[in-house]
Amino acid sequence: MTVNNELLNNEILNIFGTPQDPNCAEGMLMYALKAFDLDVPEDLLRIATPFGGGIARCEETCGVITGAIMIIGFKYGRTNLDQDKYKAYHIGENFYKWFKDEFSSTNCYELNHGDYDSEEHRARCGGMFITKSIQYLDGLFEKIDSGEWKQPE
Repeated sequence: MTVNNELLNNEILNIFGTPQDPNCAEGMLMYALKAFDLDVPEDLLRIATPFGGGIARCEETCGVITGAIMIIGFKYGRTNLDQDKYKAYHIGENFYKWFKDEFSSTNCYELNHGDYDSEEHRARCGGMFITKSIQYLDGLFEKIDSGEWKQPE
């Protein structure tokens, strides 16, 4: 799978800063629902709403991370408690560690310093954090789905 840049730019990133702009978790989920062909109702976007701004604007865990973890759960999570939960745990851990290595923090305040209304924030959050994370997830999902990625034991 290749990142659908037209979808990412036109339907997600270009609406940052408009009255209907998504928060970071919503932006991640909006892209994934359309591009990763996830079998979930579109009204599940509402689950991502309170995760923006580092969980309800408390500036803790970045909403790009929580959005990505939701995507991983939708794609690889279990559907009943008899199934293995560790595959989704390992994939989530992989993403989390990558994000922390890539951006030096997972904390919304450290990444954005409370700045939510500037052009710089939109460039950081949408243009960098979301875009790079979508690209990373896309490559990770390709490896997982092709059998190239192996779950740690």
